[in-house]
Amino acid sequence: MPSKSRLDVHQHLTVDGVRQTGSSVRVEVADREGNRHWISFRFSDVAPAAQHAARLNHWRDLGTPLTYVRGDGHGALVDDEELFRRAYESA
Repeated sequence: MPSKSRLDVHQHLTVDGVRQTGSSVRVEVADREGNRHWISFRFSDVAPAAQHAARLNHWRDLGTPLTYVRGDGHGALVDDEELFRRAYESA
């Protein structure tokens, strides 16, 4: 039987800063209480890192609330409100 992985979920985050260095992106997020945290992403090439940094800067500019999901060595920042909106529009 495969082992069950555990997910770590943090909601209501906003982007405060984004730093791209080559194929790495480091983002500073603030939680609901205003505490700041750093999340690092590594990509195989500079182009996808730049695309990710651009998306993060867009979310920062809009003040988009995000959710960070992490598990098994991988993590993602997502605009879950937008994902839900799209899912219900498609139904």
